[in-house]
Amino acid sequence: MIRRPPRSTLSSSSAASDVYKRQEFNGLNYEEIAKICNCPVGTVRSRIFRGRQLLDEIQISINNEAKSNNGR
Repeated sequence: MIRRPPRSTLSSSSAASDVYKRQEFNGLNYEEIAKICNCPVGTVRSRIFRGRQLLDEIQISINNEAKSNNGR
C-alpha cells in the first residue's frame, strides 16, 4: 500500500516547503527562486536542503511504520 505523507509535514517549515516545491515541481533554478522569494541564493539553498531533510524524515517514518505493520 502506498501512503502519502501528511500535508502538514512540509508545512512545518513553510519557507522550506515553498522553495523546495518551486525547485522540484516547477523546475526553477536557485537564482529564479531567489528573485521570486526576494532572498539571497544561499537562503534558497538552505531552504531546499531543509525541505529535502523533511522529506527524508517522512520516508524514514513511513518505512518504520511499514516494517512494524509487517511484523504483526
